[in-house]
Amino acid sequence: MANDSSSSVSVIDTATNTVTATVEMFQPVGVAITPDGTRAYVTNSSATFGSVSVIDTATNTVTATVGTGPNAQSLAITPDGAHVYVACFGANSISVIDTATNTVSATIGVGLSPVGVAIAPGPLNPTTTTLTSSPNPSLVGQAVTFTATVSSTAGTPPNGETITFNNGLAVLGTAPLSGGTASLTTSSLSAGIYTITASYGGDANFAASTSPGLRQVVNSTTKSATSTSLGSSLNPSIYGQAATWTATVTTSGPVPPMGKVNFTWAGYSIGTVTLNASGVATLTRSNLNADSYPLTAVYLGDANNLRSTSTILNQVVTETTSAATLRSSPNPSTQGQTVTFTATITSPTVTPTGPVTFAVGKTVLGTAQLSGGKAKFTTSTLAVGATKVTATYYGDSNIAKSSASVTQTVQP
Repeated sequence: MANDSSSSVSVIDTATNTVTATVEMFQPVGVAITPDGTRAYVTNSSATFGSVSVIDTATNTVTATVGTGPNAQSLAITPDGAHVYVACFGANSISVIDTATNTVSATIGVGLSPVGVAIAPGPLNPTTTTLTSSPNPSLVGQAVTFTATVSSTAGTPPNGETITFNNGLAVLGTAPLSGGTASLTTSSLSAGIYTITASYGGDANFAASTSPGLRQVVNSTTKSATSTSLGSSLNPSIYGQAATWTATVTTSGPVPPMGKVNFTWAGYSIGTVTLNASGVATLTRSNLNADSYPLTAVYLGDANNLRSTSTILNQVVTETTSAATLRSSPNPSTQGQTVTFTATITSPTVTPTGPVTFAVGKTVLGTAQLSGGKAKFTTSTLAVGATKVTATYYGDSNIAKSSASVTQTVQP
């Protein structure tokens, strides 16, 4: 805090909001702290001269004084901490201080009586976050320490900034940076295989970054942790098409996984398959209705390996199409003669079933059930002349609607 009338700078502890030190200097006006927090630059204002005092924040002592234009007012430090820009009211200029040498490296003429200066934020310095753990693998109940390291070509991010450790999408905990590293110790992980990441949120100078996923294995005292993955051969698939799901089980232990995998959808089992010697189980189905299915593969474990569940695979089954054709016999016919209309409904993936409606305009003549993809309707009541007869298959939630027409000629 610059105290102009008392010619001093007050140092305030932000944790207790108390003044912990006072540094004497002539008519201080503006204060700015370097990005690394090691130095404070303070303008000393006078109508006849101007200067900037440099305070070592560790000792709260003035280590240098830099002469500037008269009546120095506010000041700002570049994001990289390399330069200080000082507004000099009495000189109608900006003095630029090189912080490496604490000398004025440039003077910039500006408008009359400048009192304020600000620096646009520059590009953030990129960072890299890495993550290690020890021990790995660990046992249930054993303390595991995750250590994140944040590095940058521009230096080390400030102490106290937060690192967030995540187990997948769930927050495992947070820890403050100290010298570029932060550590979190936990014994809360149950038996299984986890992907842990560490994220640095960044600040005004350093960009955010997240570590690659770290595979942490937690074994029980008697069984090895496993991991199950699930893939689909066809996604999305069409109603009636065969889709094959493949579950692959790996273990952190020496004994290959054996036993069964249960393929489930929202708690319902759609099939259970025994693992082969490579730890793979496959299931093929073509009878799922058109819908979206959140599938998982659950490995049930064995004498040496723990059970595990895959992440959700969203299998989408879409409605299939249908196509209709219609023919009549005989055509032409004579009045009162029996005419048979045959509708054929096809689909690229299934044989359609259900009713077909035969109509003239909006007047329904009758319906008939499909058998082997064909439906037949017979009538002898058509009027003399040309009549357009339409056969409509309305389908269902799995098969789309289709229709076809034929013009029947009835002679007297």
